[in-house]
Amino acid sequence: MATTSGTVSGFWEPILREVIDQGDREQPPEWPQLLRVLDFKKRFETMQEFVGLGPVTDEKAELEGVDFDDIIQGGRKELTVSTKAKGFKYSWESVEDDQYDIVASTASSYGDVIRESQEVEAAAFWNRSINGVDTTPFTGFDGRALFHDAHTRLDGGATQDNLFTGDVSLQLLQSFRYHLRNLVTDRGMRNQGHKLNKIVIAPDATTEPLLDQILGAIGGLQPFTADVATPHELGSARAGMVKFVYSYLADTDRTIGISQKAMNQKGAPFYGIRRRPSTISWDDDEIMGSCTAVSWRTGVGFARWQGYVASAG
Repeated sequence: MATTSGTVSGFWEPILREVIDQGDREQPPEWPQLLRVLDFKKRFETMQEFVGLGPVTDEKAELEGVDFDDIIQGGRKELTVSTKAKGFKYSWESVEDDQYDIVASTASSYGDVIRESQEVEAAAFWNRSINGVDTTPFTGFDGRALFHDAHTRLDGGATQDNLFTGDVSLQLLQSFRYHLRNLVTDRGMRNQGHKLNKIVIAPDATTEPLLDQILGAIGGLQPFTADVATPHELGSARAGMVKFVYSYLADTDRTIGISQKAMNQKGAPFYGIRRRPSTISWDDDEIMGSCTAVSWRTGVGFARWQGYVASAG
């Protein structure tokens, strides 16, 4: 019996959609573990920075007036999403000849396609995040890269540096930790709860075992000394630091530190989703075949840098 136009895609689309969705679910992505996931309502989202009141430093004398402080309006950041899509075609002959396995196998590969595309897009943020090293880095409220040696404060105070040098070492992680302990807000208040938690590195045969040793994989013992019974502060359980090997980080010398609080703050590095992957199929009479395409709309960026530290190696 002849297959007529308008019936093939209508019959196959629900099947292919389920195959594609199943393939996507089988591959849990890494990017939500490193970026805050936001649902965008439109293509362009605008984020406005406001900084609250400063600390109280002077005592109020009896019967004297109260000093008033104003919030500070900071920068505006426009966040943009773009559309990504990929499709494939299959002939009506393949349907007539019961070549379902070939078509379904092609559709199932979409799970890998979606996952890989999202991972590469998310990783581009981290691979373009260091000032003076990466080409065209993303910029935040202060117009600087996420990792910069001179982040500005809105109250006019001294600049702050969250960019370090050197490979993975005990000293580097201590520098990360002390930076977060001494972090100052735009109104001069310290820390606000940031504590070094996640150490992000690329897969590397030298760096990974070294980081395991530093973090105390075996009892939190002191590395690099003969006194193996001496515990050190970074290796103890109370330090709360964990290793995260990020396969999509391009530079094996790069080390990134993230605080426990960082990903929950407004303006933190994000993966914005306008539309999640969706499938559509249609018949093409001219080629006597059917088409299936998957598209989604996403974007990455950041506004605030507090709680993130890095070394380019």
